[in-house]
Amino acid sequence: MAIYSRTPNEMEFRKAVLALLSEAQEEILVVTGEFYVFESFQDLRWGVKDTIDRGVKFKVIASSLSQVVINKLLSW
Repeated sequence: MAIYSRTPNEMEFRKAVLALLSEAQEEILVVTGEFYVFESFQDLRWGVKDTIDRGVKFKVIASSLSQVVINKLLSW
């Protein structure tokens, strides 16, 4: 699977996030202005879903979160 990235820093950030998600055992807490990466990058969506499927609690504190994202997270 090819992973699109606008910048090298973005790719490194996404790799780091995926590593943290895969290592999480109890809870992930995301604090952000906007949670746009969830809608923009399929690899991160899959990482979040895998984390939730493993029973890890996933919490998001964001100033902007679309209803589509909320519904998707709640469905998992």
